[in-house]
Amino acid sequence: MAGLAAPRSHPAAVGHRGAEGVAPENTLPALTAGAAAVGTVETDVTVSADGTAWLYHDEVLDLRSNGTGRPCAATDSVLGRVAVAGGAVYGLANVTAPMMQLEPALKAVGGGVDWMLDIKTCGWPDGPPPAGILPAGVTIADAPAEPNGCVSCPALVGAIGRALKAAATPIDAVVFTSTQPSALAAVRSRWPGAAAVLSRDAKAAWRPLRSLLADFVPWTGGALEWRLAVARPDLVAALTARPGGRVYGWTVRGGRAWRAVECAGVGWGITSFPDRVVGWRAESK
Repeated sequence: MAGLAAPRSHPAAVGHRGAEGVAPENTLPALTAGAAAVGTVETDVTVSADGTAWLYHDEVLDLRSNGTGRPCAATDSVLGRVAVAGGAVYGLANVTAPMMQLEPALKAVGGGVDWMLDIKTCGWPDGPPPAGILPAGVTIADAPAEPNGCVSCPALVGAIGRALKAAATPIDAVVFTSTQPSALAAVRSRWPGAAAVLSRDAKAAWRPLRSLLADFVPWTGGALEWRLAVARPDLVAALTARPGGRVYGWTVRGGRAWRAVECAGVGWGITSFPDRVVGWRAESK
């Protein structure tokens, strides 16, 4: 199975949105900081009106940048002038950095880095894919009625594919994640062996194990909000026990949470502060 190598320690670290606690999320300063600290970064990917893969988390630019409107409705020229703001909670409210395309980000961060690409909200505006594309039990019904206004899952995955090819980034260096099974299905339709992990938050903690596991059957594993991982060690154990099974815990922002995901048996901890992981590991010994 393609994707990131097995963790060298438990949990291995992944920089969330690069290193959002260090620099504005999903920007080059954040990505380089995360890569330098732990060698693996997670970033959010959407698509522009020109069909180019860009790194941005929210459905509208107004929330975290000086831009307005939906990224998918903006041209590359417009997005190239957008500055992303740092998070006030991290003391970065007055810090900005340019919004990045995926391809130049891959090239600038360089080789030897593993990537986790979070596919943002998308839909299937042209109708269902051909028979056999979606895994058993997966439908396009999970896509929102208005999927980001203009984002097609196949188009977004196609834009990602072009960026990976142009940057000579091997698919074995990438894990894909999404809250939408149909988005991961678009990934698998292009790269059948790609590592694809379904994301679920703590609101799923009440569900019976059998019901939860059914969500993950077609996929390589799960990206679980860390509180879900801690609340449901049975789910973590069941996913990890599968051949090639992977469990990621997000988003860890402190030493206590890091120790909690360690105890839960999570393989990878996705953290806003990858530069602090060495200290957290030392504290937990």
